Order: sequence, then structure tokens, then C-alpha cells
Amino acid sequence: MSESTLRIAQQAFAVFAQGWASGDFQPFLEMLADEFTFWYPYGSYRGKFIGQAGKAQMIAKCYDHTGAGDRLMFSPPHHITSSDTTVMFELVMF
Repeated sequence: MSESTLRIAQQAFAVFAQGWASGDFQPFLEMLADEFTFWYPYGSYRGKFIGQAGKAQMIAKCYDHTGAGDRLMFSPPHHITSSDTTVMFELVMF
């Protein structure tokens, strides 16, 4: 993976975390690629969605959290795993 790809992924994670803290996910949503994989382990968005469906699910999830007034503060990622096409951020939630 190139350094620039990892840097962009880290920027996207940072604005995603800011969205959770503020309720404004728009900067994150503007960074989403048209082909996006969204995988969530539980709740109404449980499942793995690929391509346009992944992007649509992520947008819907962000809007749902904004509308509900949900707020979270993230610590820096516990672990970052990357390959040629994927970056995964592992978080520890308390």
C-alpha cells in the first residue's frame, strides 16, 4: 500500500471520528469513494455491503446517528491493518 493511500485513509478516519463527536458527518461522506465496502457486526445495519450499496448504507447510518443525536469520542485506533486495496481500523470500545 502506498503511503498516500494510508494517509488518505487516516484522514478519512479522523473526519469520521469528528463526525461522531459533532454530529456532522458531511466531511467524511464527501471523502467516500463510489465503491465502498461497509461491514458492521450488529444492529439494523448488520451485514457486509459492497459497492454502491456499501456507500448507501454508510450514508444512511451516518444520517441516522445525526438525527438521533448520537455522539461518541474515539481514542486513536488500537491497530491499523492495510493491504493493497483495504485499510482496517481496529478500535477498543469501553
